Amino acid sequence: MSRSASAPTSVTQYTLFGREGAVYPGHPLVLAYLVMRNFESLEDANAIPRGKVGKNVFSRAALPGSIANLETALAVLALTRRGELTLARDIADQAWLDSRHQTLNREAWEEGLAQAETVAMAYLQEAPGWCALPLESAVAA
Repeated sequence: MSRSASAPTSVTQYTLFGREGAVYPGHPLVLAYLVMRNFESLEDANAIPRGKVGKNVFSRAALPGSIANLETALAVLALTRRGELTLARDIADQAWLDSRHQTLNREAWEEGLAQAETVAMAYLQEAPGWCALPLESAVAA
């Protein structure tokens, strides 16, 4: 049973940032926002479908990041679920700082920071509700 009657509105990197999309390897805050907009729940994003070897989150074309930054995005969402929004943002920013060697140049790295700022307010507004435990999980806990 889901928390809501409707699925999330799918948003792609191109919807957010035009034809250039998100800067690779993807700022974890940008990726976390895209996870929220493409999966019903954190559990859905983390699930490994029968017969597959990876999590659902790794198989969506709308999620352009490296596996490491997608994993960090899932950790950011898990921290948000626990109410640790400041720590979540700090970890996302640190992961982006650590990934600067994967980008082509400093300009691209700075563009990734700007992309994170673009989604930051929407993330802060939407993430706590999206990250809330599904009702059946909260009742069981």
